[in-house]
Formats: sequence, structure tokens, C-alpha cells
Amino acid sequence: MVMPKRRSDSELLREGCRSYHKALFAVMQFRREVQEAIRAAVDERIVDLAAALRLEKAEISEGLTPYAKPASLTQAWDGSEAEFG
Repeated sequence: MVMPKRRSDSELLREGCRSYHKALFAVMQFRREVQEAIRAAVDERIVDLAAALRLEKAEISEGLTPYAKPASLTQAWDGSEAEFG
């Protein structure tokens, strides 16, 4: 079976080139906003969290940092899953 030759000037490729940076920016902004929302929710309930975990508020606060997996969108990533918080 002979595979048809791919065209390098396909409509999908042209549109992808035009919109790629917008899509990447939107994903980066989404990650940032989700992290901000999570942090705000934790900050709002940190006293309750500390009490439930029987820890000092400072012990919880100093360990909180935003994270994302993959850490950077420039890492090799197939897009099948992601985590952030």
C-alpha cells in the first residue's frame, strides 16, 4: 500500500501556523488563572486546613508553591494529560 504524499501547504498547517501562538498563550493563561484560583481558595481556608491537619498556619503556608506538570509547555509533551495546582 502506497501512502499518499503529504502536502506541506495544507489548510490545516496554514491555519495552525496562524493560530498556534494564540492557542499556546490561552493555555498558559488558563494555567495561571487556575493556579491563582486554587491559591485564593487555600488562603481563604488556611486556618481551617491547619486546624484539620493539626499544623501551624505557617507550616502550611511556607510549603505552598504553584506547580504544573509538565513544568513548562516547551517540554516534550504529547498533550494527553496535564496537572497543575
